[in-house]
Amino acid sequence: MDILEQDITELKKLQETASRDNVKKLLSELVKDQESKLAKLKKAASDKESKPGLKLDDSTVVNEPAANAKDLSGITFSKLGKYSYDQGKAFVKIYCDLKDLYLSPDVDCTFTTDSFDFYAIGVPDGKGKLVNHRMKICDLCEDIDPSKSSLIRKEHKFVIRLQKKNQGVEWSGLDSTEKIKKAQHSKLADSGATTEELLANMYKNATDEQRADLSKAAFEGQTKRMNEAKGKN
Repeated sequence: MDILEQDITELKKLQETASRDNVKKLLSELVKDQESKLAKLKKAASDKESKPGLKLDDSTVVNEPAANAKDLSGITFSKLGKYSYDQGKAFVKIYCDLKDLYLSPDVDCTFTTDSFDFYAIGVPDGKGKLVNHRMKICDLCEDIDPSKSSLIRKEHKFVIRLQKKNQGVEWSGLDSTEKIKKAQHSKLADSGATTEELLANMYKNATDEQRADLSKAAFEGQTKRMNEAKGKN
C-alpha cells in the first residue's frame, strides 16, 4: 500500500504542474482510480477474515471481479507478445518482462473462467513517451478459478498465476488453438479419412516450422519407398 500512496502523491504533483487540459483530465482520472484501489486495499487489510486468493503485499495487484473491470475502449495499447509460461498440477504461470513497470500509475489484471486481461497505463518507453501495454487472452486452453488467480507485479516484469479449475490436467497451450486442432483431427480420423487426408489436415493447421518438418518427412518417406522398390527389381 505504501507504493500506491506514493504513486498517488506523485500523480497529484504532476496534476499541479500540467498545463494542458486533456493531460489534467487524464491525471485526474488516474488519481481517482488509484485512490479507489487504495481504499479497497485498506478495507481488505482491516477485515479479520482474509478472502481466498487475496494478496496484500506491495508487489501483488488485488483481483477484482470482471464485472467491475475498467472500461479500456478509448485507450490505445501496445500488445505484449513476448512472454514465456510453464505449468504445474495447480497453476499455469505466465512471465513477461516490462521495463519500468513500477512507474505505471495504473496496472491491473482481471480474470474470468476462460480469460485474463492485463494492462499497464503510462509506462515510460525510455524515449520521453508514455506507452500503454496490454496482454489479453479470451479463450484459455482450459477453465480457471478467477478468485484464486492473481497478478504479481515487480519493478521490471510481472507474473500472471492462473489457478487451474481441473487440477492435474495438462494444458496443450495457453489458448484453445492446439486443443481445437487436435479435436478436429481426431474427428476426421474417426470419420474414416485416408492417410493423405489426415496429413493434408495436419499441414493446413500447422505452423511454418511444422510444415517444413512435414514436407521433409514426406520427401524422406517417398525417397525411402523408391529405393526399396528399386532394390526389389
